Amino acid sequence: MSNETPSDAVGSVIQALFSGIAGENAGQFEAIRAEPAVQKALAAIDARNPRHFHLNLLHPFGKVMSGLVNSKTQGNEHANFILIHSQFLQMHFRTWFERMEGNGGCADKASTLLRALLRFYLDGKRIEFNYEAEFTFNLPQKILRTHDEIIAFFQGLYDLFYGNPDRYLQALLMLQLDHDD
Repeated sequence: MSNETPSDAVGSVIQALFSGIAGENAGQFEAIRAEPAVQKALAAIDARNPRHFHLNLLHPFGKVMSGLVNSKTQGNEHANFILIHSQFLQMHFRTWFERMEGNGGCADKASTLLRALLRFYLDGKRIEFNYEAEFTFNLPQKILRTHDEIIAFFQGLYDLFYGNPDRYLQALLMLQLDHDD
């Protein structure tokens, strides 16, 4: 049995990942296959045990990510959520922009919202877009245009992620009622 601590194991895996970052996914995996944390995660997959997979690999990585993010956000839980779960948020924003505004610029609009939310939660800067600017392709045109609408939708997604859909469903209903054409 190894004397390696969970922190050491995660550190080794991260180092191996970053050292092989230029390679393909298979190459990156091969670079870390022998690491104890990876071996435990693989055993959890073989045992069809998602809880052990999470505890052995995802949870330690999550703790590392949280520590990294906390070091820059002073523990702001909403900013941390935006940074750590940006793909979750991006996909939801993008989906609703596609449904309500069409495909054009959806990824840009979603990215704009993420940056605006981060500025709000870290710097206290109210979300206000300049629709008089020369370029507005990255700005929401029909939905999620106001500070209150954006915050309500974000809070709904935040709660949804943690298993409570109520505020998300309320925000979604308001989004659709206010913007049905």
